[in-house]
Amino acid sequence: MADRVCAFEHVLLRFLMYRREFHLTSEMHGKVLDVRGGNKAPGAHVIVYGKHSPPSKNQMWYLDQQGFIRSALNDFALDASKVSHSALCN
Repeated sequence: MADRVCAFEHVLLRFLMYRREFHLTSEMHGKVLDVRGGNKAPGAHVIVYGKHSPPSKNQMWYLDQQGFIRSALNDFALDASKVSHSALCN
């Protein structure tokens, strides 16, 4: 398991690598990005949530060959283009 830290516009994420997959962990509170409820459908909500032990696919991510972050659950790319302010505050 490798450990990498990257910064993106004031957000610090820690990448914990498990094979080719990793958690996206907030340095602020230690929670990880999670596909809510393990929903495999397009447009599923991505939330921050406590890390599961053992790791679950709805909290694991990987980089594809084009550099997109994709869910290990369903291979969909992470897309924040439809995020609203209210979604960030709830």
